[in-house]
Amino acid sequence: MPRVPARKEKVFLENEDKSAIKPLKEGLVKAGHPVIALLAGAPENIGIQFYMWEMATVIAGHCMQINPFDQPNVESAKEKARQLMGIYKQTGKIQHPEKICSDRNFDLYGEISGANPAEILNVFISSNRRPGGYIAIHAYIPYDPKSDAVLYGMRDKIRNKYNMTTTVGYGPRFLHSTGQLHKGDAGRGIFLQILSRPVQDKGIPDVPGKKDGYISFGNLKDAQAFGDREALISSGRKVLTIVLKNDLHALLSLI
Repeated sequence: MPRVPARKEKVFLENEDKSAIKPLKEGLVKAGHPVIALLAGAPENIGIQFYMWEMATVIAGHCMQINPFDQPNVESAKEKARQLMGIYKQTGKIQHPEKICSDRNFDLYGEISGANPAEILNVFISSNRRPGGYIAIHAYIPYDPKSDAVLYGMRDKIRNKYNMTTTVGYGPRFLHSTGQLHKGDAGRGIFLQILSRPVQDKGIPDVPGKKDGYISFGNLKDAQAFGDREALISSGRKVLTIVLKNDLHALLSLI
């Protein structure tokens, strides 16, 4: 497939003095990126921008056939996570799906067969090469510049190799922005979950004054990730989960 140039849509909110951002804006236009410049005016006009972008979200939601005033599919992920937490309270373990592959760097969970993690991931991505198909990377890992570099590097490699729209979101926060789209759209997406193990896990107190409770932050994160996985699958979506054992950079070798 031909290489697709990176296109990053940019919106500039300007005041009357445009000199500070003019070189950046012109450089983006020259590189072929879509650019919109809006004259925001005085700082007190920021409320106008809030209202305008809220209306834009409503219209975009209508065009994508999702309800922008409700999020039933977001709540479904929370319900699944609560169920997994209940099981953990009884058994001391987060319920996992069946492991399909394991090596020194990764554990993989999904419905794809393959000899190794790289083959499984590439078969998974290739399964969605159709008009309008996309892959969403759900990263339940530390939110920092190192993670950004690896995730966006992986995103670029997938986009360039498969000519496929690719998005990245950190979990669980993406559940409150794109979570409804992922489960409530026309079903053209596939989903790659990436989980890491905490270097130092901390318990969550059940009651004030207590140091620990029945579950830790690491296990809560796993419950949220695997709960969302079950919610996606229940909505007819394909999901591949990769749990990291070692360095995050090993992900880049899979594409």
